[in-house]
Amino acid sequence: MRIGEREWYDLSVVFEGMTEDGSIPVVFESKHGAAVRIDNLSLRKIPWPVVRGRVFHDRNGNGSHDEGEPGVPGVQVNGASHVSKSQADGTYEVNVIPRRHVYMTKPAGWRLGGKFYQRLPRDIPADYTVDFALIPDPDEPQDDFSFLTYNDMHLRVPTPEDAEKQRETTSPADMERGIALLNAMYPKPQCVIDIGDMVDWGDDDMFKAYVERMPLFEIPFWPVVGNHEKRRTGHDELENYEKWVGPLNFSFDYGRYHFICLRFDWTPYKAAWLDRDLELNKDKPKLFFSHYVRSWSLIERMSKANKALAVFSGHWHAEHAFHWNQMVYQSSTSFIRAGGSAVPGAFKHVRLKEDKLEISMRIVGFDDHLQLIYPAAGSTIGAGKTTLKANVYDTAAIVDRVDCVVNGGEPLGSRRGLEAG
Repeated sequence: MRIGEREWYDLSVVFEGMTEDGSIPVVFESKHGAAVRIDNLSLRKIPWPVVRGRVFHDRNGNGSHDEGEPGVPGVQVNGASHVSKSQADGTYEVNVIPRRHVYMTKPAGWRLGGKFYQRLPRDIPADYTVDFALIPDPDEPQDDFSFLTYNDMHLRVPTPEDAEKQRETTSPADMERGIALLNAMYPKPQCVIDIGDMVDWGDDDMFKAYVERMPLFEIPFWPVVGNHEKRRTGHDELENYEKWVGPLNFSFDYGRYHFICLRFDWTPYKAAWLDRDLELNKDKPKLFFSHYVRSWSLIERMSKANKALAVFSGHWHAEHAFHWNQMVYQSSTSFIRAGGSAVPGAFKHVRLKEDKLEISMRIVGFDDHLQLIYPAAGSTIGAGKTTLKANVYDTAAIVDRVDCVVNGGEPLGSRRGLEAG
């Protein structure tokens, strides 16, 4: 609701009864400030604003729709709680909410040619348009690929007075080192997903430091909002996140799989959008990402979705895992710095194959390890073939082979009897 020229507020309405002259005094009560009193209130239904545009094949890669560039049909376009699909010529129209976002669900086999969203103004003119650019990605696999997740980085711009707090948060330099580690992963994952609490608080200086480092990612990057993205003052606590980073709920596809990213709390807009997104993508295997799943009813809702495989979350700075109606639930320790928990900083490597997940925890600050465990040092072995066993770990790679040299001879590999474990 907008009062005069002021911002939009979420307010409750209290009717105090009719006065002698027939007017109805109304008190609008807001948890963020003093009550506002308005007399002689009249209410009218206002239609949803509409945004139109085109999803197109960006042949020259400039991010703009140029003459001769065809539309891409059947692409999901979202407007807060509403969902539409692009037509045969790539055009779409969708109902939206002012000061929120219109955003596209990246389809399988395409990569983004620009941002997948645009934040909307408070007053949306009737001719407002937003186009979305896509570039074909013929190398995107349908199945058997990996992605990375991390959470609770708590980026904080250092100041002299909060040196103690910095021990439990991440500096901009730490974030750069963390991104370099993710970029070094081999084989190269399809994407990396930040599952929230990316900054310590949703203030402009922290978001600015975060956004300035996002281009360092060499892997497609998807951020999910966390509760620490709230700003500490103001009535719209997540406004800074939407201004600096992007939409609160969204989805995208890689191969056969549908990825759904949700805000941490429950709102009617979130519920309506989720129901529509699930209906449009009911036949795809699904993975959910939400920083803080505060409601068991939401987990139940996720788990009952057709082909729901897993939900990934953060918030607790610790490792938790269980099954809910055959769906895997994973909560992870914090990235880079553990934030006071006894678990080291880490991220997750997730492999998807035939609707199954292989999830491994990758330790930050512990780059690699190789130890021969059999035979023991100094022991005597018999003549003939001997199996060597080694413990092997590399944060930036999935190790499937080990080579060794015995007494300066030819390299012996896993295929010749050495077991990599």
